[in-house]
Parts: sequence; structure tokens; C-alpha cells
Amino acid sequence: MSQQTDQDFSGFCDDPIWNTSLTWEGPWPQFTDCFQWTVLVWFPCGYLWLAAPIYTTYLAHLPSTASGRSYSGLLLSKLTLLCMALVLTTVNFVNALSARDDNKFLKADVFAPLIITATLFLALAFSIAERRKRLVTSGVQFIFWLVLCISRIVPLYTNLELKDYKDDAFSFTLSVIELVLYLVLFLLHCFAEKPIRSFTLSQKPCRELAASFPSRLTFWWLNWLLRDGYRSTLSETSLPDLRPQDKCQNIIIRFLPRWMPALQKARAERLAQFPMSYSGINGPQVHRVALTDTDTSDERTPLLSASKSTTVNSTGGTAQNGTIYHEQKDSKESVDKSKLTSPSLAWTLFRSFWLDIFLAHIWKLPYDLLIVCNPLLLGQLVDYVEQQNTPVWKGYILAVGLFFSMMLQTLFLHRVFYSSLSLGLRLRAAIISSVFRKALTMDNMSKSESTVGQVVNLMSVDAEHIQNVMNYGWTLWSSTLQICLSLYLLYDTVGVSMFAGAGFLLLLIPANGVATAILGTYETQIMQFKDQRMKLLNEMLSGIKIVKLFAWEKSFEERILHIRELELKKLLYSGYALTLINFSWTAAPFLTSMVTYLTYVYISDDHYLDPKTAFVAISLFDILRFAMNFLPSVVTDVIKAVISVRRIGKFLRSNDLDKSSINHDPNSSHAITVRNGSFRWHTEAKAVLKKINLSVEDESLVAVVGPVGCGKSSLVSALLGEMEKMAGTVNVRGSVAYVPQQAWIQNNTLRNNILFGRPMDTALYMKCLEGCALQPDLDILPAGDLTEIGEKGINLSGGQKQRVSLARALYAQADVYLLDDPLSAVDSHVGRHIFDKVISHGGLLDGKVRVLVTHGIQYLPFTDYVVVMEDGRVTESGHYEKLLAHNGPFAQLITNYLAQEDPNNEMEDETFQTLKQEMLKKLSETEEDEDGGRAVAGSSSEIFRRLSHSTSQISESIQNSKIEKKDMFVQQNQLATLIEEEKVEIGKVNLGVFKRYMHSVGYLYGLLIVVAFCAYGALDTGGSIFLSSWTDDPDLANFTKWPVESSQRREANDYYIGIYGLFGALQTLCIITFSVFESKRVVAASRDLHASMLRSVVRSPMSFFDTTPAGRLINRFSKDMEEVDQLLPMTFVMWIDSLSQMIFAFVVISYSTPIFLIFILPVAIIYLYTQRYFVTTSRQLKRLSSKTRSPIFNHFTESLTGASVIRAFREQRRFELESDAKVDLNQGFMFYNYCVNRWLAVRLEGLGNVIILLAAGIAVATRDQISGGIMGLSITYALNITENLNWLVRMTSDLETQIVSVERIAEYTEIESEAAWENDVFKSPPGWPRQGTIKVENLSLRYREGLDLVLKDINFEVKAGEKVGIVGRTGAGKSSLTLALFRLVEAAGGRILIDEVNIGMLGLHDLRTKVTILPQDPVMFAGTLRDNLDPFSEFDDEALWTSLEHAHLKKFVDGLSEGLGHMCGEGGENLSVGQRQLVCLARALLHKTRILVLDEATAAVDMETDELIQDTIRTEFKECTILTIAHRLNTVMDYDRILVLDKGEVKEFDSPTALLAKPDGLFYEMAKAAGITL
Repeated sequence: MSQQTDQDFSGFCDDPIWNTSLTWEGPWPQFTDCFQWTVLVWFPCGYLWLAAPIYTTYLAHLPSTASGRSYSGLLLSKLTLLCMALVLTTVNFVNALSARDDNKFLKADVFAPLIITATLFLALAFSIAERRKRLVTSGVQFIFWLVLCISRIVPLYTNLELKDYKDDAFSFTLSVIELVLYLVLFLLHCFAEKPIRSFTLSQKPCRELAASFPSRLTFWWLNWLLRDGYRSTLSETSLPDLRPQDKCQNIIIRFLPRWMPALQKARAERLAQFPMSYSGINGPQVHRVALTDTDTSDERTPLLSASKSTTVNSTGGTAQNGTIYHEQKDSKESVDKSKLTSPSLAWTLFRSFWLDIFLAHIWKLPYDLLIVCNPLLLGQLVDYVEQQNTPVWKGYILAVGLFFSMMLQTLFLHRVFYSSLSLGLRLRAAIISSVFRKALTMDNMSKSESTVGQVVNLMSVDAEHIQNVMNYGWTLWSSTLQICLSLYLLYDTVGVSMFAGAGFLLLLIPANGVATAILGTYETQIMQFKDQRMKLLNEMLSGIKIVKLFAWEKSFEERILHIRELELKKLLYSGYALTLINFSWTAAPFLTSMVTYLTYVYISDDHYLDPKTAFVAISLFDILRFAMNFLPSVVTDVIKAVISVRRIGKFLRSNDLDKSSINHDPNSSHAITVRNGSFRWHTEAKAVLKKINLSVEDESLVAVVGPVGCGKSSLVSALLGEMEKMAGTVNVRGSVAYVPQQAWIQNNTLRNNILFGRPMDTALYMKCLEGCALQPDLDILPAGDLTEIGEKGINLSGGQKQRVSLARALYAQADVYLLDDPLSAVDSHVGRHIFDKVISHGGLLDGKVRVLVTHGIQYLPFTDYVVVMEDGRVTESGHYEKLLAHNGPFAQLITNYLAQEDPNNEMEDETFQTLKQEMLKKLSETEEDEDGGRAVAGSSSEIFRRLSHSTSQISESIQNSKIEKKDMFVQQNQLATLIEEEKVEIGKVNLGVFKRYMHSVGYLYGLLIVVAFCAYGALDTGGSIFLSSWTDDPDLANFTKWPVESSQRREANDYYIGIYGLFGALQTLCIITFSVFESKRVVAASRDLHASMLRSVVRSPMSFFDTTPAGRLINRFSKDMEEVDQLLPMTFVMWIDSLSQMIFAFVVISYSTPIFLIFILPVAIIYLYTQRYFVTTSRQLKRLSSKTRSPIFNHFTESLTGASVIRAFREQRRFELESDAKVDLNQGFMFYNYCVNRWLAVRLEGLGNVIILLAAGIAVATRDQISGGIMGLSITYALNITENLNWLVRMTSDLETQIVSVERIAEYTEIESEAAWENDVFKSPPGWPRQGTIKVENLSLRYREGLDLVLKDINFEVKAGEKVGIVGRTGAGKSSLTLALFRLVEAAGGRILIDEVNIGMLGLHDLRTKVTILPQDPVMFAGTLRDNLDPFSEFDDEALWTSLEHAHLKKFVDGLSEGLGHMCGEGGENLSVGQRQLVCLARALLHKTRILVLDEATAAVDMETDELIQDTIRTEFKECTILTIAHRLNTVMDYDRILVLDKGEVKEFDSPTALLAKPDGLFYEMAKAAGITL
């Protein structure tokens, strides 16, 4: 070889480039001069020149900084030393020239200084450019200087060995100075420049940005975090920000620009393939609402009736002017066909992040190449021990080489982990951000198909599945490469015997393919059941108050547990399938090695398995085993990720609201224009609005009126673009503010709810508070407008929520205001105040365009125009007086309202007397003109009395008004915060948490699982020791004693193979036992923990749900339960595997080289200290990561609920940024947790590499005392220590951090429970209550210990069948009394007797099923109408239809194509508020008892629905005792008695007439403020 090389370089070098006899076979490793002047120079310099094009391109794309800020002390030091090095290389060049006596200058020693000089100039240019481009460190230059320093060491030690310094002191001096300069430059590149910040960065930027390259390689920059975490408890403010490239804002702009165009293209192609057809709409009838009204309709225009029979939607077509509107409903099949199956989410993610994936994976290639070098070095070490005449330095070189190989593997591997984990976080952020953005844009059809619980699953579980596959995705190709390389080297080691083992592996592939397919099927089913479970759980939590009031907890619990049982059944089957895969891959390497050894022994020429062959093979089998063991877990992750990608892709491909359905032409002549507009909610629904033609002029106030379900709210939704436009055009000019019928309130301060992201304008803010009558509320709230409002406005009444919602719109100062019945939820006098001060001409909105949906006819005379709707059409429109003069639907509507009989003799003030007289006069004149003097329905006195229900005077002093407020929060605390901070444990995980999990697993089963696995590990180690004995057998090595074909040799080999096979069979038995029991018991543990948590939650008091966000509970039931179901068991298996491998590795090394025992103690001390030092920080980061996950889902759930409001105010961007900020916070803790894991891994693997060096060094030093087999055994297990030591600490940490999920679940199994549902000792009598008498004796109530009493020693009695109204000002105790009656809050003193039975002695369900309540909020669940009426199938269809008939819903339900099977959206979103309240009434009718409680049941509905409810109550509950918490005083004026509460005490209790006769009474004062007099 040297001769050939010499010929190749004969003209360039004076000696060969390589000489084996000098380098490897001499007394010391000597390299030739040619090698030193070529390879050792060209390699480092060539590296920099090859990197230059790519590095220059990279630098060119970085932002520059001002030249004056570029120079620093570090840079100047580098430049100075570089200049000195350039001078030195020039001197070297001159010296080389002068040393050539033969005048041959085309030589290696002459060109070497020139190449180095050119390269140093390049390094100089890079140093300047790096600083100009704001780089703080350069990995390219760091590697260059490191390699250059190493390469220059060789000539120096060669000179020292050859003592050339005696002959040429000058050249030797130059080489020493050169090396010193290079070493100093290398050291300078170990430090980072101070960052240049020419733009605003976060206050706490990620410290990695200012770290040097070696600091980043070794994660040294994290020392501060580990130190702080060890010394004190980390908090949410302890950590700096994420790196800019990891923030949502920078990630989403990489994904969406590729996803959205691909999605639009796919939609266009699908639309071309399956066009959606709509039927035509003929003969539009235009209704103009303008200052110059051109409506030409007269009294004889055929219009629809406005009788009560039209209060439900008609499902048929409607004739108008001889034109019939036809609807064409798309078939289910066509809709399914039109659903998108492309673009591929996986492909789009790859296109967006392919470079990140490449850069994350590329570092695994050198690692894989290095890892297969370990067996080769092991073989050389075994040879070294076997060949006693080998020079000692070779052994030490091999040991050091093995050490450095392992160190490089450590750095490469953890760079792969770091990059891959960062990549996984980026994809998670991209998915969560995309799902959030999608949720704000999806149309109603998509929304109906995806409940909140399902979408939360996409953001939590599915996003994490994709993240996990990114974390370890490189295993797919890396393990395959390792398997191929291992098999190739095995072939090189054992020859054709390798094919026997490979053949065995091939036999396992089909079996594993089937198992993997089964696993994928089970995983899909698990996710489906999980969706169903979370959907049902989310519904239960959303309507928990209704669930408790109707005593449905047990039924919901049983339904959730039934779904959970189906989920766990599939989880168990999945565990069995995984057991089959794990068994085959765990047993496969050992069985493969056994088959290979068996074949090798019998087909080899000498029938002898020598130590080198055996242990090189076993080392390769270890690589093979790790690759095979790791591969199935990643395949499992890939299966989960594929399923999750499909689910997320399906969601992201769902249709969006059509932005083009609403135009925003600023040059339009009208503020709002609708031309021939027809709308429906989604493609499978019928038209809701038909042939709408409207024009609204600037500065006008337009009222929209009509019966329940006629399409008023739908019209507002259509103007907002919330409905699917079937035909026509819509234009809305300017900005829009929207007040929904059901107020949407954020979990934020009251002030922030009003500001809604806008800057504070104090003057405007105060005007809004005054106009919306909110100032008195602020005086009562604990922290004024800084009081935190709970989820869904839990600590505000319906009226307060609506006024906050109105104040939000008012503060927005928009051009167009769409007000969807905002006044029905407030008291009449407060409503009048808001109308006068805000909505009407002269109010704060004067000059704005206002579209007011209302049922308050008292406001209509003050509007510019009135739009009358019936059955989804505009039947007439015009000025109030003109419509009143026209005997059409509007006049009939007014007549029907005024003609209702009212038993009260109330009179109004003079202003409204005049209004009524004028209204009556106009109606009378119209009817006389039409019918020749036909009398108006009802007398004048009857009309006056009816009108008094819907009008009242505005009180001069709002401070004395009745301000709506839930009593239970008035005295709850004096702090602004309502929602309790999520508890985060600190310090070590309590041992009780481990005991709790082991209790769920079963102590005996847990012991069996551990013993089975330890037995497996012991047998594996025993097999290796036995293999060492086999290879060291002196008789088998002695071919003289036992010839090749001797029977003794064959019998000995048979014996060894038989025993070795027995080890394998016993291992197989142990691993099967372990896997089966582990699969069964972890499922049992999951079942127990979930059931315990669910049991505890459903039995929690209402106060728990008021202070605990639903997202926090959902997080426990989804993410934490996911960890307990799948991640924790997997971590436990890896932990016990690593622990057993570590123990047995130390045993084997100590057995092989006893001197190693000296080092065990210091290694153990270092290990334990590092582990404790690390776990303290890692554990807290994990806890904070879990804690900060909940706000993501809380914010998402809240945003999805208020999506229409967010869109109306065009605040999507702000909510997206808020969501991104919450995701970034959570991702930050996950990122730093991953980083500290890498910090640990580098240090522990470094420790493991030192152990390898010690083991190899000791073996080299004592080679005359050990055999080749022992040497092979020791080094083989030492090689495993590095990996297992790291994995043991990692898994210990992961186990401790993942057990935090058990800790969090266990926390919610110990919630203080409410009273028992059933009391076996004290039960209600049969048929109780028979009369319905209620006696309250000395009742006192407080919400929690330490708080003031909200009811103080109350005493009163309600007779059987009596109707009692409960009234009082804010904080009086009205709602508290209801809570006490249903025992949602337990009494602090006294008692309540119903039919002489003390309800405090009864079980809660015994009580709550015997008392009926119609609550204020109409809560409905996603499902059929039947499910909403009778969730647990307790009644037959006849009873359901009867209840619907009595609730005035039978005609509506009859008209639905599915009838009782009609699907209701989540929260009943596809029904109007009035219809929802009637459904709740029907539900109450089904559970009718002798006592009915109305908790402000008509506060948020229109007057017609109110009248329907009151009629039903009067007829269906006429024999019942009725308690009504009055929102409008007029609703209880015909009751038998009125209970007046004030400050928790009974002030008055008498008939309305008697109370109104007391001018000094509290009720009289309240009635006067409401405009009611005797």
C-alpha cells in the first residue's frame, strides 16, 4: 500500500503518504511527513472551504447591523491573533522555501503553508462577517479550529519523538508558536459574542441565543436554570422566552401560506366536480327601510297572520303574491361527496418543515456510523488481550478511541434529540394555532359536526401524537440503517451463519405486520371512544347546575363510565397486540443470536466459537436489539400520528363561513342593504330567511319585531355573515358592533370585558357605564370593575351580563350596531334607561346605525322604522305610525299583546297613559275604517293593564333601582379574583402518589410484574455470562485435545447450545408473563383512577364548579388520563428495563474486572447527585407544563362559544395572538424541560463514557490476568452502561414527572363532597310531597366557612298550592333561598320542612327529584330533542308529546322532518332562545311535582314566550305550590303572596295588595321604582 501511494505522490512528497509498519506496527504511532503535510493540512482547510458556499449563503440572508456596533473585544482579539497567525504562516512558507536545496518547490511542505494562509484569510473574513450579521457564535469556525488544533498536534509530538528540535530549533519553535496561536483562537471560539440588539426583543430572551457553540452542544447555557430550580421553586415567571423560531407567530406563517392555497385549490376542484345547486327564488318583494320611505303597500295587501299559532317555524313553502318559494335540500350523499379528502395535512406539514426535519435527522447519520464502530473496536480489544505480544500503547489507543467515539456519539445523539424535540414542539404549535384559527372561521355545518370536546381532543391528544412522532421519527430510517449495518457486520463476523438469524427475523415480519395493523385499528377506536367520552363530559360540565337540580349526576356518570369501559376494552386489546410486538422484538435478538451461534458452530470449519466472534456478534446483536426494540414503539407512535393527522386534516378541511357573502362597500348609498336574500344555517338545513329585501339608511334606528322563531335573530346573523347565503346580495358599510341575545362574557375582569382589547378612554368608559346602568353594580362588586368574572359570567345575573355585553358594543364606537334583543333580560325601568341613554335618538348611539331586535312594544314609537317578520320573511316595514294605521301583521301583533287579560289594577304615569291612548286611538281608527266600526279586541282598561306589563317609567335614581346580581357571590370574598389558581405541587412527588397508583395496579400484581421483569433481566445476563464461559472453554480452544470432528467437541457444543437455548426459553416465558399482567393491570389502574376522579367530580358541590374552569377539568380527563393510560405504563417498562440493565451491567463488570469495584462508589455518588440536582427542576417544569396547558383549552372553549361576537368585532387577530401567547407559555416549559433532559443526558453519558474508559483501561492494564471472553463480556456491558445510565435517570425523571398526572388526578379524587345522594336511614315517605307546604324555620346560610351569612335566621311558611313571589334588591338572598331549598348550598343553621319532612335529613337525589325547577338559563345538550327532554329514557313518546303540547312546541316539533329525533346543536344553538326555554319547560312538565320553583325563568325571553310559559304554569301547575324569584315585578303581581327579602332577612310577607298599601314598605318602594302603583 505504501509503495503504491508513494508512486502516486512521487512528484509531490519525498516519502509515502502512509506506511503501516510505521504507524500501526512500530513502537509508537508514527505518521509520514507526506501524511502530515497533506492529509493533516488538507482535511481541516478543505472542510472550511467546502463549508464556505453554504455558510456564505446563510450569512447573506441574515440581517446586518451598523458597522460602528460590530466590533467587540472578543472580535478584536480574534482578528489580532489571526493576523499573527498569518504572519507566522508566511514565515513558515519562507522557511520551507529556504529549506529546499534541490530547488523543487512543487512540494507538499511548500504548499501546506500557502493553503493554511488562504484558509486563515477565509476565517478572518468569516469572523468579520459573523459580527456584522449579529452572530454570537459560529459552529463552522469552532469545528475548523478544533480540527486544525488536533491536526497540528501530530507534527509536534512527532518532532518530540524524533528529537528534530535538536537539528532544526527554528522550525520547531515556529510549530510550537503556531499550535499555541491555534489553541488560543480555538479557546476564543469557545466563547460567545455579546448579542447586538438593534430591534426590540423580549425582556427575557432565551439564553441559548447568547450561548457559544460548545455551550449549545453540551447545554452548558442551562446551568443557571438547574441551579435556580435546585435552590428554589420555579414559577411561571422564572423562565425566559422561547427562541423566536419556536414561537407560534413565526411558526404559523410557515404553515398557513402553504395550507390555505392548497385548501382553496382542492375546494375549487371539488366544487367543479360536485357543484352545489340552489333553487331559484322568483318575484322578490322589496321592503325598503329608509328616511324617504317608498313602500306602496296598503291596508288590503295580503299579509301573514300574527296569531300565536305562528310562533313556531313552518317547514313548508310559503306563498306570497302568487309566487311560491321552493327549497332544494342537498342529499346526504351529495354532501358527503363534496367533503374534501385533500390536501394532505401530512404533506403540507412536510413541505412547511422539511428543512427542520432534514437538519434534525442529519445528525443521526454520523451517530449510526459511529455506533457500529464500537463492536469493531471491541473486537480489536479482545484481539489485544488474546495476543500478549501486542504493544501496550495499542490497547490504550483502542480504549481512548472507544471513549472518544462514545463521546462523539453522545454529542451527535443529543443534538438529534434536541432538534427533533424542538421540531415536535413546532408542529404542535402549528397544529394548535391552526385548529384555533379554524374554529373561528368554520361554518355552522362544520361546527355541528365538531363539538368543543372533540376539538379540544384534537388540540391536546392528537397534536401530541404528531409531536411524539416528530420527536423520534428518525427511528424509522435510523433503526433500519442500524439493522442493515449490523447484519452486514454480522456477515463479516460469522459469515453465512448470519442468514440463519436473518431468516428468523424475516419470519417475524408478517406476524408483526398483522399485529401492527390490529394495533392501528384499536388506536382508531380508542380515539373515537375518547371523543365520545370527552363530548359527554363537556356537556355535563357545561350544564352541571341543571344536572344537579334534576339529579342526573348518576345517569351521566353511568353513561360516561360505559363509554370509558368500551375505551378501556380497546386499550387492553391494544396492550395485547403491543405485547405480541414487544415479545417478538424482545425475544428476537436473543433467539437470533442463538440460531446464529448454533449455525456457526456446526458449519464453521473448526466448530469453535471464539471470544472475538462471540462478543463482536453479541455487541452487534445489542445494536440490533435496541434498534428492534425502539422501532415498534415508534411504529405505534406513527400509527397514532397517522390517525391524528387524518382527524386534524378532516377538521381543517371542513368548510368555512363564506366571507364573500357579506360585502363591505364603503361607497354604498345605504348603511345596510339586502337584496333578494335567502339564507340557511348550513347545506343540510332548510331556508330560514326567504326573499329578504331591506335598505337601512345612515343614522337610523330600526326595530325588528315578530313572534318567537320568526327569524329575527337569524336576520342579525345573516347581516353578520354567520349564515349560508343561498341567493341575493348583502352589503354592510363600516365597522360593526354586535350584542347577541345570549350575552357572551369572558373569564376576565369586568373592565376588560367592556374594553375588549381596546385602549382605555376614561371619559368614554364612564359614559358606557352610566348608559348601561352598570355603576351601581361596580359599587357592589368586591373589586369594582377589576372584579374577575367567572366562566360564562357565572358571578353575574342575566341582566348584568347583557348590560356588560351592551357596554362592550357601546365602547367599540362602531358604525353599525346590531342589537339582538338586549333589553329583554333587564328590568323594565333599567331597559327604559338604557333605551333612552344609549339606543334612542339623543342617546350615546345617536347618529349611528342601529338595528334593534326587540319584543318591547313601548320602544317602537321612538324608532325610525319597524321591520315586521313572520316565518322567515319580512311581511311589512315602515314607520311605526304608518304600520299602526295599516291593519296588517304589525297592528295585529300590537292588538294581541294589548288584549291579554291582566288581573292587576296597575296604572302608569301620565306619559305612558298618553302613549297608550294614542296607540288605542290609531288601532281603533284603522279597524273602523276596515270593518265599519268593529271594536278592538278587549276593552280600553284591559289594553291599559296589558300594556303596563311591557312599559314602565324610568326611575330618576338608578342607584335605587333593582340591580340584578347573583346573591351567592356578593359576600363570597372581598377580592377581585374568583377563579382559583390551579394548584401546583412543589418539591418531591409525595410517596403517597406512588402508593395510590400501586394500589390501583394491585400490590400483589405489581410485585409479580417486577419479579417477572427482573427474572428476564437476570436470565439475559446469565445467558451472556454463560456465553463467556462457552467461548473461554480451554478444551474447545484446544484443537489437539479435541479435534475438529471429535465427538467430545460436538457434545460440548450441544451442551452449551442447549443451556444457552434454555436461557432464551425462560426469558421468553418471563417476558410474556410480564407483558400480559402489565397490560391488564395498567388498564385496571386507569379504570380505577378515572372512575374515582369522575365519582368525586360529579359529587362535588356547586361552589367547586363555580371556581374551577371547565378546561381545567377537561385537561385532567383528557391529557392527564392519556398519560396514565399509555405514557406512564410505557415509561415504567423502560424504567425497570434500564434499572435492571444498569444493576446487571455493574455486576458483570465487577465480576469481570474486580478492581472496577473501587470506582463504583464515586460513580454512584456522582450519579445520585446529578439525578437529584436534575429531577428537582425537571419535575417542577413538568408540573408547570401541565398547569399552563389548561388555560389553552379554557381560552379555546371560551373563544369558540363567542366566535360570532369575535368575528362581528373583527377581533380574530387579537384572540389568535392571545391563544398563541398561551401556547408559547406552555411550549416554553415543555422546551426547557426537554433541554434540561438533554443537559442531564450529556453529563450522564459522559459519566458512562468514563466508565467505559475505566473498564477498557483496567482490562488493558490487566490483560495478563483476564481472558478474551471476560474482556469481551466486560466491554460489552460497559458499552450498555452509557445508554442505560442515561435512560435510567431519564426514565426516573419521566416516571416522577409523569406520575404528576396521577398526582393531579388523585387531587380531584379528594374533593370535598356534597351530601349523600341517598340516605338509607332517612327516606322521604311514599308519594311525598302530597300537599306542597313549605316551612322555613330559623334558616341561616353561608357559602363557606369564614364568610358572612347571606341568609339570617329566616322564618316563613308557604301553604299548600300557594303561589309566592320572592323579591328583593341585590344581595337580598333570593337565589340563596333557592340554593338552600335544593341544598346546592347546605344550611348553616335552621331547617326547611316540606310537608313536615326535614329536607336536611334526606338524600340529595331524594329531595331534588321531588321538587321541580325551571331555571333562568335554558341549558340544552348536543343530541336529539328526545335526549334533551328525557336524557335517560324514563318516559314513553306519548308523555313526551304531551309535554311538548303543553309547552306550545308540538306544532314546531311536528313540522321537523325528524320530529323527536331532530338533532340539537351543542348548547341548542340551532334553536332560538325562546324555543330553548320552552324545551326546558317541557322537560320540567315531564318531572312535574307538587312544588315548582321558577328561578327568574323568563328573564331572558321575550314577552310572548313569557306569556306562553305563564299560561302553561297557570294551567299545568295550578294545584302546585309555586315559588318564583321575580325578575319583573309584574310577573308576580297576581300571586297569592310576596316574600320580600333584604340583606338576608325577611322584611315583608303578604299579598301584593296589602304590601302596596304600605307606603313605608320595601315592596312599595320597589314597585314605585318600577312604575307599578295600586
